[in-house]
Amino acid sequence: MKSRKYQEIHDALASEIQKGVYDADGTLPGENVIAGRFSTARETVRKALAMLAHEGFVTRKMGAGTYVAKRARRRTGEFGLLMPDVSSARIFRDFVTEIRRLARRNGYEVVVDEFMEESAEAAAVRVRRIARGMVVRNVEGVVFRPFVDERLADANMEVVRIFKNAGMPVVLLDADVVESPKRSECDLVAIDNVSAGRRVAEHLIARGYRRIAFLMQGGAFRSNINWRNRFFGVAGESALRGITEAVTPLYFEPGDIARLRRLCRSRFRPQAIVCGNDETAVLLMESLRTLGKRIPHDIAVVGFDDVDIAACTVPALTTVRQPSRDIARAALRTLLGRIARPNDDPREVLVNAPLVVRSST
Repeated sequence: MKSRKYQEIHDALASEIQKGVYDADGTLPGENVIAGRFSTARETVRKALAMLAHEGFVTRKMGAGTYVAKRARRRTGEFGLLMPDVSSARIFRDFVTEIRRLARRNGYEVVVDEFMEESAEAAAVRVRRIARGMVVRNVEGVVFRPFVDERLADANMEVVRIFKNAGMPVVLLDADVVESPKRSECDLVAIDNVSAGRRVAEHLIARGYRRIAFLMQGGAFRSNINWRNRFFGVAGESALRGITEAVTPLYFEPGDIARLRRLCRSRFRPQAIVCGNDETAVLLMESLRTLGKRIPHDIAVVGFDDVDIAACTVPALTTVRQPSRDIARAALRTLLGRIARPNDDPREVLVNAPLVVRSST
C-alpha cells in the first residue's frame, strides 16, 4: 500500500504543478500538511517529493522547504520547432511531417517556425523574437536547428539562452552552437559527419580514385563545422588506407571557372571532388561541364544531404543522405527524455547516414 500511496501523492502534486496551482519558484505545502491531506506518514511524503525532485518538478532545500522548479511548467501539449534557415527545408524535407506525426502519437502538437531573411542582421533579430514568442506561448520544449552561417553564431547562443532562462528543454538539431570539440549543455541529434566522410572516402578509393579534394566553400552555403567534420572523415579514412596524396581542401566558389581551370591544369589535378552539400556539388558539375570535363570519367563528384535535385542531375549525384525520419524519431525521443529527466547529463545522439551511390562516381 505504501508504494501506491507515494505514487498517488507524486501524481497528484505533479499534475497540480503542471496546471499552475503553485507559483513557479514558490513553495509547496510542508511535509506535515501534505501528510495530513493524504492521510499518510511523512516518510511516504518524502518518497513522493524525492521522485518529483529527480524528475525536475521541484527542488528541495534543507531547512527551507520544497520549491517548484522553473522547469515544472504548466502543460500546454505543444513543442516548438525552430528552423531559421532555408537550407533546413531542403535538407530535412520529411523531418517536419514525421516529427508532427510522432508528436501527435505522444499527445503533442508542434509549433513550427521556418524562415529565411535576406541579411544576417535581420535573421538574428527575427529568430530572437520567435524564441521569445515560444517562451510566451509556454511550449514544453524546443527542437532548434541552429543557423549554419557562422556570422550568426551569437544569435544561436542567444536563442539557447532565451530558452534555458525560461527553463525550457532544448534539443539541437544537426549542429551544436559551440565549435567542436567543445559541447554545449544542450542535447544534440545529428548525423555522424566524420563517419559519413569516411564512407565517402572508402567508396572513392574502392573505385580507384586516389587524388581527392574537398570543396570547402559553396556560395551562400559557406563551410561550417559539419563540413569540416566531413572533410576530417574523408581525409582520415584516406590516410588510414595508405593514400599517399593528402586530401586537399579547396577554398573557392563552385562557379569560379578560372580557379577551377587552374586546378584542373595543376600538378595535383583531383580525380574526385567531395562537396559540403548537394547544392555546391550541382554548381560544381555545371562548371566542370563548361570546361569540357566529363563526370565521372575526368572528375568524380560527391555531395551531401541527398536533396531532391541530387537524383535529377545529369549525371545523377552520389551523395550522403540525411535520414530525416530517423532524425525526427531520435529528436522526439531525446526531447521527451529531457522533459522527463531534466537533470540528466547532455546527450549526443548520432544517426547513421547512408551513402547513396549514383552515376557521378
